[in-house]
Amino acid sequence: TNLTTNGSGFDIDKTDGTMPTNLSFAGEMIWRDSHGMQPVTGAHWGTQGTPLSKAGWTITTNSEDTKWGHKVAFAADGDLCSLATTGSSMKDGDWFAIDLGKAESFSKLEWLTNNRPKAAPSDLEVFVSDDGKSWGAAIARKTFASARTVLNFPKQTKRHVKIVSHTTKAGQNLAVSEITLFP
Repeated sequence: TNLTTNGSGFDIDKTDGTMPTNLSFAGEMIWRDSHGMQPVTGAHWGTQGTPLSKAGWTITTNSEDTKWGHKVAFAADGDLCSLATTGSSMKDGDWFAIDLGKAESFSKLEWLTNNRPKAAPSDLEVFVSDDGKSWGAAIARKTFASARTVLNFPKQTKRHVKIVSHTTKAGQNLAVSEITLFP
């Protein structure tokens, strides 16, 4: 059955109990979770493999949003409905950094914005470090294309990861729903 709401963006193309085919990425993950198909944490994306555990991670940013309660820790809480944002308009050089708690091996980073295109950066770089102070050259750079992007790079064994945005948007904070690393 097709249900139409005059182009409001809330159209549902199936009401027979099967998953609608026109859901956003975040909508599909939430539908799957609420129907017991896949958890909305960990390896929920399926195409990236099993992610690193986020237990023991500490996340920081250059400017945490305290006004609206979008805590930086939300970037690794496994909840697609939570959001971590910077506390001011997006500017070139905004960043989120992760202390993994110990050196880990990884070769992919997934960045999700929970279907908030205005809060998505147009350009991201990934840096790694043993000590969280000396970052060196970027190991990956990618233009952000959707609510979900994956940055692939040669395998790294490091304790610290920094994701830097090279985007300027007045009136819009840099936002992320989940940051996930994969071996």
